[in-house]
Amino acid sequence: MSVTQAFQNLINRPTPSALAVTLGVSILLLLIACALLLSGRRKWLDLGIGVFGLILTLLAMFLVDHQTISSRESDSVLVTRPRYP
Repeated sequence: MSVTQAFQNLINRPTPSALAVTLGVSILLLLIACALLLSGRRKWLDLGIGVFGLILTLLAMFLVDHQTISSRESDSVLVTRPRYP
């Protein structure tokens, strides 16, 4: 297996429900970080939670943008399309 095939397998592995759960958790982390920042305690912990939530959101959006579906039209033609147009 080549490096590009391994990368495509890694990118295409998460299911739509797993991506939805990831986005939900990241939004929840961002809301918790905002609430903690407004309370005024433990500034560094709040910022860390917020940055982790932001990175998680960006990772999920990257996966949504790069996931593909491959279908074989004939013996010599393999079509690769984005999963989410």
